[in-house]
Amino acid sequence: MLASLPAQLVNANHSLSTLTCRKDTAIIQAIEPSSCFIGLPPELWTTIFLQMDARTIVRCCAVCHRFKGIIQASMELQYWIELAADGMVDGLPSSLTVRERLTRLREPRQSWATLQWSSRISVPMSGPFNSLVLVGGVLFKTGYFMPYPFSERHLTVTWLPSALDPQACTHVRENAWVSTLESAVDPSQDLIIYFTGGHTNLVQMSVASGPLEMHVRTISTNEDHPEARLPTLCMSVLHNDTFSSIQIADDIVCIWSRFAGDNLLHITLWNWKTGKFITNHSTICALFEFWDFTVISSRAFIITTRQKAGTIEIFTFDGDPTESEQPVDDPLLLTASSSAHQSTASKFVIQPKSNVTHVASLQLPATHPHVWVDDLSVHVGPFVARPPTGRPFVAANEENIYFFSVRYVNANPHSVETSTLQSRMFLKHNTLERYIRKYKSGSGAGEERSTAPLAVPWEEWGRENTRFMVHHWTEERGFRYIHGHRVHGHRVVLPAPATRNEGSMVHVLDFNVCHAVWQSQCNPPDKDDTVDTPKAQPIMLQPPRELHATSKHPRLITEPSVENHPSFFPEPVETTLPYCEVWYEPEEDYFSIMIDEERIVCVRRPLPNGELNDVHVFTM
Repeated sequence: MLASLPAQLVNANHSLSTLTCRKDTAIIQAIEPSSCFIGLPPELWTTIFLQMDARTIVRCCAVCHRFKGIIQASMELQYWIELAADGMVDGLPSSLTVRERLTRLREPRQSWATLQWSSRISVPMSGPFNSLVLVGGVLFKTGYFMPYPFSERHLTVTWLPSALDPQACTHVRENAWVSTLESAVDPSQDLIIYFTGGHTNLVQMSVASGPLEMHVRTISTNEDHPEARLPTLCMSVLHNDTFSSIQIADDIVCIWSRFAGDNLLHITLWNWKTGKFITNHSTICALFEFWDFTVISSRAFIITTRQKAGTIEIFTFDGDPTESEQPVDDPLLLTASSSAHQSTASKFVIQPKSNVTHVASLQLPATHPHVWVDDLSVHVGPFVARPPTGRPFVAANEENIYFFSVRYVNANPHSVETSTLQSRMFLKHNTLERYIRKYKSGSGAGEERSTAPLAVPWEEWGRENTRFMVHHWTEERGFRYIHGHRVHGHRVVLPAPATRNEGSMVHVLDFNVCHAVWQSQCNPPDKDDTVDTPKAQPIMLQPPRELHATSKHPRLITEPSVENHPSFFPEPVETTLPYCEVWYEPEEDYFSIMIDEERIVCVRRPLPNGELNDVHVFTM
């Protein structure tokens, strides 16, 4: 009977707005016949509450004073609530107690709010530098000497220091042919995937026609990954000057390619553990003018297009198709060509019927007919399949914020404004998931289910679910060589011009503002509380040079931001997604800045020969 109590409490607390406005006696009646169990020992109620999600636990504080007291007195329940409110998931079992984990959770929260770090550690990072990737607390550096693209290559793997472990650990591999600028890595799975093949221009990551091999290896030993049935996957590239990049999401590997001259993305998905081909998405390239691509989960991805005023297309797929025919003794050979240019290879996986579903098309703000979208790139923090070893908690993939760089071009020769407009748009993961759920739920009762994707105009979704900002300075140099540098979980770090010198500012945006709301529900202030606590004041956006930029005091932005550019948009673009921001002007002008939940990683400017000296790690 006790096992059914969590379900009854969830049903009783289904509508928070209804529960919180009723008296305790009415709420207790709502959970009859379970009210006779209210007097159970607190230890038993704690066990029951731990079977619920954090949001439901917070709602139970409104059921009665006893529930509220039990929840507030339990260290374990407080940790569970604050973990979810911070957008984190619990790590693997370790020697840390719940109290220690809760303390460790609260300390970086305050550090991020004020950009007050516990220490600055200099980590040596010598050798040629071409790309940096920060995933799961591990920094990956690849490099070769720029004048000699076929010279010996280096892969440097550095486990960065943290507040709990101030020591860094570095491994360097000589002549490691890791050629992708955006290396596909997941330290939580000890996984690295890189490809080799004919290279026409390594600086621009163009590959020649012919076979392209994907090697599924371990980070620790660089040997074949034990969970991969086929440690080497092959695909055929039929055109020269093909740009390719890889992403990993749990058991799924995605490779997208752009052939020189056609400006279309060709997407291939497969399960790296089973070796089964999922789909070669090149068959629909003619439908969209693809621009960028990213996975949003292990079973969904988005692409951006420049059609009309720009769109975000949402797709889902099955992770383990059954219609593929695998060769018995040969490596998997896939074709990455369009349907009009099929490979003549004799051994390959037969492409299954497409199990990719186009679920929604989100439209960006309307523009004038003479304005077009020149760039629509998307940035999101890297995925990890599970919490890495030794980490008490990590950012949940479901809490990701998506950062879109949008550049508009005004072709009207009579325009008085500049010919281009650079903007940024921020979008939360739950918005994308909401449209996936809406599509899967189909039409209302009694109506025929439609398989067409949801067409969602900007007016229906954009204002409340995004924050749209125009900026008037040049992006940091070298950004295209850095992955995972700007975005991690619900935080974004951006460069901005400094106020006192020619350096750059650190501008951190945090789109998780629910923590204060959850805490107020679980611990509302007493009526006689006279403590004067500082509160972030909602304000309108201002240009950075008008701010007290050296201040580390956070600001909560809740009021709408309005971008009025009549030469580009027929109507002002108003958005309201709330966020907190904090500015800081560092003493040194850094080349680039990366973040994760435990640290800020500042990359010092490379030497003229392309080598790095070191990086500065600020632990939270």
